[in-house]
Amino acid sequence: MPALAIDAGDQTTVSIVGTDADRYEVRFCAQAGGANDSDARLSLDKIALTHSGQLLKATAPEHSRERPVNAWLHIEAARQRAVTVNGTSSYMEVFGIDAPVHVSTTHARIKLIETTAEVQATAHVGVIDFAGHRGRVRLNVDGEGEINLKLTAARFDGTLHAKAEMAIRILLPPGFESPFEAIVDQPDLFVCRAGLAPDVRRRNRGGGVVFSYGPGDPVLRFVSHGVLVIDSADRLTAPRPTRYRKITNPA
Repeated sequence: MPALAIDAGDQTTVSIVGTDADRYEVRFCAQAGGANDSDARLSLDKIALTHSGQLLKATAPEHSRERPVNAWLHIEAARQRAVTVNGTSSYMEVFGIDAPVHVSTTHARIKLIETTAEVQATAHVGVIDFAGHRGRVRLNVDGEGEINLKLTAARFDGTLHAKAEMAIRILLPPGFESPFEAIVDQPDLFVCRAGLAPDVRRRNRGGGVVFSYGPGDPVLRFVSHGVLVIDSADRLTAPRPTRYRKITNPA
């Protein structure tokens, strides 16, 4: 079975879920609007999913307020097969793939959950969410945008490099041990509220400020030109329960 390659085109939502099956299951839905039913159907007829060699390609007419178009592509894929997805203004999510994952989009969000091999994700003016505990991961958001990281084990098995222009927010599990390096432009852009904060060291380097934790070479490297915030799951403030008082109107 070949690797999965997708050209998501414009305004397409792509969801890929890794399974133990030996084949791909593909579902494609489309929606279009217009001034009337006939106008909407003309736009809908231009939305298509085609297959050429190893490439799936979603195409649609240009989105506008007068003629809105959207498409949804859901794929259940063998978790041991590589995935490549490229799109424009296309939301993407990938769950449970244990093979190389390469994804890129603009003006949209990328979500990566428990992808455990080589991962490369790029968003131009967008957001990247990553949750996992292993892999060789490189995440980059250029232009306006941010990266949200949730590390799910006390040790990260592999390497992770994350770079964003606006913000990086990291949630660590209790007892996190992997060495990391966090680089910001100014010291007040770095905030660490995790329990390991007293062991974080600071030094200046090349016009920036480096905050490091742990012995040896860093396994994780975070570079933010905006804020960089590190929290620990056991130190987050739990929401207070809402209490209601019954008021009885007088007869």
